[in-house]
Amino acid sequence: MLLAGDGVTKTLIEKQVKENQLANRVKFLGELADVRPVLAATDVTVLASTAVETFSMAMLESMAMEVPMVATDIGGLSEAIIPGETGDLVSPKDIDALVKALSYYVSNRDYAASIGAKARSLVIEKFSKKSMVQETERVLLEAKH
Repeated sequence: MLLAGDGVTKTLIEKQVKENQLANRVKFLGELADVRPVLAATDVTVLASTAVETFSMAMLESMAMEVPMVATDIGGLSEAIIPGETGDLVSPKDIDALVKALSYYVSNRDYAASIGAKARSLVIEKFSKKSMVQETERVLLEAKH
């Protein structure tokens, strides 16, 4: 498992990894300037927020790299993560649902690849720079009339 980023729970997670003798299976990467090499090496990404999550760039980066994402159904994540189509959403703090979803992706690589391809298509269609500019222009023109 690769854990990228930093935050207030990092020390707690490091402690749990050590206590459960998982140090040989978990690598802490810290803050990364470029996550693409890490995403290219992953089967599935996780965004398990329990508090406000507006619209995650980490989500879009993962999806753009054809990596399916399992995330908590919080904030704006459901704008891009369509369960069973471009990723999966679980209730915040529902550890059993999170483990089940992650296990399914890891055990079903063809399914994960299919979901990842659909996720990338959605990012290109709805969230690329070009599509965002076109949609903004459309809204502005509509508001003008």
